[in-house]
Amino acid sequence: MMKTQAKKGKSAQSASPKPGPSHVNLRSDSESLSDSDCDDSELCCHCGKFTPEEVSRSTSLIFVKWGQCDKIIGDKVCNHWAHLVFCSPVRVLRRGESFLCPCCDHEELTAGTYEL
Repeated sequence: MMKTQAKKGKSAQSASPKPGPSHVNLRSDSESLSDSDCDDSELCCHCGKFTPEEVSRSTSLIFVKWGQCDKIIGDKVCNHWAHLVFCSPVRVLRRGESFLCPCCDHEELTAGTYEL
């Protein structure tokens, strides 16, 4: 009689859930975002990608900072987006600072109106 009680106790213990990672937030390869899934306005104007190449090859979590160009062309604003650090020499944007995307910055350099 004692042996059957001991077996019941072991099976009850092994059936209970054990702590561990839930894996709820893991993405499968089929669910990962590709650059073709993004609208062109969501892509970097310099590299044409949502995720910079350096970040996509990394095994670490990297937060990518973006900057939106505020150059006025005629009566419109450029509004291109660019990766800071990876696709632009700008590392940080402060509130109120103006930012030129690499396309507009290159135009200003070639036009000779670029000021330091």
